[in-house]
Amino acid sequence: MTEGTQNGRKDGKEERTDRMPSYHDSQLNSQKPEITKLLEQHQESRRRIESLGLVRLTPGLKWLMWGLRFYVVGMVILVVINVMATLH
Repeated sequence: MTEGTQNGRKDGKEERTDRMPSYHDSQLNSQKPEITKLLEQHQESRRRIESLGLVRLTPGLKWLMWGLRFYVVGMVILVVINVMATLH
């Protein structure tokens, strides 16, 4: 080994490999099976939702959506006009 490369480090410091397990480590290990179970349930529900696909909109719902779009655009125009009138 060359000078200053103890334990593979170039700064000359030794790495501590004898770290004592902390309370946090034991707490994580006790929650691991519970977290894994929740993740599996989440993945299963994602698969079910994705298998449903998209639902076609009925004509009435399409009209409603377009009406709401026009309403929002109209309200934005009215707000801009009112702001401009207030500033002048």
